[in-house]
Amino acid sequence: MNNREDFVNQARENDVNTYASRKVRDENSLEALAAIIAKLQALQARGNSFLQVSKKEIERALSRIPKSNPIQALVQLSSKFDEEKLAVVIGKLQSIETAIQESYADDRKGEEHSAEHYAALIAEIDSVRTQKQAELAQAQADQA
Repeated sequence: MNNREDFVNQARENDVNTYASRKVRDENSLEALAAIIAKLQALQARGNSFLQVSKKEIERALSRIPKSNPIQALVQLSSKFDEEKLAVVIGKLQSIETAIQESYADDRKGEEHSAEHYAALIAEIDSVRTQKQAELAQAQADQA
């Protein structure tokens, strides 16, 4: 019984740690995307002089996104685009942002389900343990 409980506890701990990592990753990505989109939109509104003034601010926001993330490439390429193409990049970034938000919400629901499942398993283990202890006590009392 203790082995099963240890296994369930270890599995839950792994789930919690993995969820925490994904949560931080998603929150950082969403924060960076929001900052990047806002800066690109502000630059786009300025017209032809966009991207010269705030490129360093965009690069600082980009530094919070992992280098393998395609968002990096989109924003870096946007510095070479005209205003129409920049609008397309902003739209793509907004689509990515929406997808991350949806994934983040789904992940949060999954974590809630996992926590409920864990609580049910622990309750079941406790119930079986209590029942077995009562049966053992009864057997010992019958033998005495």
